Amino acid sequence: MTTGAAHEGQQFDSSAQERIVLWEDAMNLFKMNPVTGSGFETYRYMGRVHGYLDTHNYYVKVLAETGILGLLLYVVLLWKLMRTGWSLFFRTEDPFWRGIGLGFIALLTSTLIMNFFGDRWTYQQVDGYLWVILGCVIRGLNVTNEEAEKEEAETLETQAAGEVELATV
Repeated sequence: MTTGAAHEGQQFDSSAQERIVLWEDAMNLFKMNPVTGSGFETYRYMGRVHGYLDTHNYYVKVLAETGILGLLLYVVLLWKLMRTGWSLFFRTEDPFWRGIGLGFIALLTSTLIMNFFGDRWTYQQVDGYLWVILGCVIRGLNVTNEEAEKEEAETLETQAAGEVELATV
């Protein structure tokens, strides 16, 4: 579907070709300053390719604008978000909290995939839900930890009571 119908496999359609041109341009910008990039949100004001304001790939955009350091920080953030969802999914026995954890993992996975084809990360209308559900995931982890601490305290009290009974016998 990305190639023109007239010459099978020989030519990209206009939309796919424009994305390739944008990505190549952003990579050329990255090569000028690979460590720190050109600066956050600068690509849109450079007017580099046919007046487009975006690279149509968030990872390429991050690399061009913030360099290797920025991309590394972004990947660490994504890893921590994913790990938080996995932690809730695997730590709790409550089906509601497991669903919240799994839903967050699915949401983050779809966001990761969508960002290959545009900028879905910096628009609050699009990724605002991600942050709201992240708050739910963190609350779920807190509830799960509180329940585990309560169970541990009850177990210790039961063991202490059993030791006192043995000592009095």
